[in-house]
Amino acid sequence: MMATRSKKAVRVRTLLGASAHVGALTAANVLHLCTLLISTILLGRSAGPEALGIFSLATASGSILQSISTAGLHTAAIAALLRADINRTSELRRIIFSRIFVIPPIFVCGALIVHLLPGIELADPKVMTLFFIGYAVGSFDIADLSHTALGNFQTIAWRRVALLICFCPFIFLAASRGHLESVLLLLAVESVLWQLVLIPGAGLPAWPFRHIPNEWKATIRGIWGVRSLWIASILGSIAQRIDLFIVGGLMTTYAAGQYATASRPVEATTMVAGSLITVLFNAMARNRNSASAYARYSARAARALTFASASITITILLFGPMAIIYLYGDAFYPAAQLLLIYAASIVFIFQKQLLDRIVILEGSYNYTFLYSCAFIAITVMLNLIFIPLYELTGAAVASVLTHPVALISTFAFTARGRQMLAIGYGSVVLPWSRFTPSANNLINTR
Repeated sequence: MMATRSKKAVRVRTLLGASAHVGALTAANVLHLCTLLISTILLGRSAGPEALGIFSLATASGSILQSISTAGLHTAAIAALLRADINRTSELRRIIFSRIFVIPPIFVCGALIVHLLPGIELADPKVMTLFFIGYAVGSFDIADLSHTALGNFQTIAWRRVALLICFCPFIFLAASRGHLESVLLLLAVESVLWQLVLIPGAGLPAWPFRHIPNEWKATIRGIWGVRSLWIASILGSIAQRIDLFIVGGLMTTYAAGQYATASRPVEATTMVAGSLITVLFNAMARNRNSASAYARYSARAARALTFASASITITILLFGPMAIIYLYGDAFYPAAQLLLIYAASIVFIFQKQLLDRIVILEGSYNYTFLYSCAFIAITVMLNLIFIPLYELTGAAVASVLTHPVALISTFAFTARGRQMLAIGYGSVVLPWSRFTPSANNLINTR
C-alpha cells in the first residue's frame, strides 16, 4: 500500500513539474506575441497602414529567415544532445559549427532576395542591414538548445520574461511615436538578447573554434543527414507568409499593412489550435495501434477542433471588425472588412493541426513536403488570378481557398492520403465507427 502511494505521489509530482515547465514556456511565448501585437497597434495608430505594411514585411522576412536557418536542425540537435552515448561538449561544438555553416549565407541570400523583390518597399537599407544582422545573431540558438536538453525550461522562460518586461517599454515608446526605423532596430537588439540571456549556465564549450579542422566534416555530415526534414521545414516556413509578400509585391505597402492587420487575429488562433491538439494528441498516440480506438479518439479530436474553430470564427465575425477599428483607428477600415472574409480560414487551420499529427503518427512525412509545395504553388496562382480582379478582397479570398485546395491536391489522390483525410475530417459529421476500416488500413500499411 505504501509503495503504491509513493508511486502515485511521484506521478503527481512529475505531472505538476511538467505542467509548471509548460506553463512557464507558454507565458514567455504569449508575452512575446503580446509585445509584438501591442507594437503593431501603437505603430499602426501613430504612423498609419503604410508604415505598418513595411513593418509587417520586415518582421515577416526576419522570422522566415530565422525559421529557415534552424527549422529541422533544431529538433535534430536536441535529439542528438539527449542521446546517452554522445560527448556533450563535442556535440555542442558540432551544433555551433552547423549554425555558422548555415545561418550567415541564408541571411545574406535572403536579405538580397527581399531587397530585389519587385514592388517590395522596406525601410532604409542601413536600418534593414542592421535589422537582419540582429535577427541572424538571434538565430544562434545554441544556449537555448543546451538548456532544453538539460531540462532547464523554467530558466529559459523566466529569463526571457524578465527581458521582455525590461525591454518592451522602449519598443512601445518608439512605436507610439511612429518611429518605424527605431522599432525595427530595437526588435533586432531584442532578437540578440533573446539568446544572450541564456548563455550563463548553458554549459557551452570554451573556445570551440580551435576544433574547426576536426569538426567541420562531421558538421556537414550531420546537416546532410537531416536534409529532407530541413527542406520540408524551409518550405513550410515560406508557405506561412508568402501571401503577404505577394500582396506587397503586386499592390503596395499600404495594402500589405491592411492585409497583415486583417490576418493577425486569425494567425493568433493557431496558438489555441496548437494547445488544443497537444492535449488531444496523447490519447491518439497511445491508441494508434487499435483501429477502433484510433478512429474514436481521432473523431473526438476532430469534433473538438471543429467546435473550437467555429466558436472562434463566430466571435471574430461578430467583434473582430469593431476591435480592429477601435485598436488601430479608422484608417484600418479596409482591414476590418477583410477580416470578415479571412476568418473563414480558421476552420481549415484548426483541422490542419489534426492532420499534421495524423501524418506524424503514420510516419508519412512526404505528405508534409508535398502539402508545403502545393500550398506555395496554389497561393501564388490564386493571388495572381484574384488580386488583379478584386485587389485586397481577392487576396483574402485566395488565402481562404488555398487551404482546402492544397489539402485536396495533396491527400485526395492516394489511398493512404484519403484514409488520413477520412479519420481527420470525415468523422466531424459521420459516426466514428464508419472510419474504423480506414484506421485499420493505415495501421496495416505502416
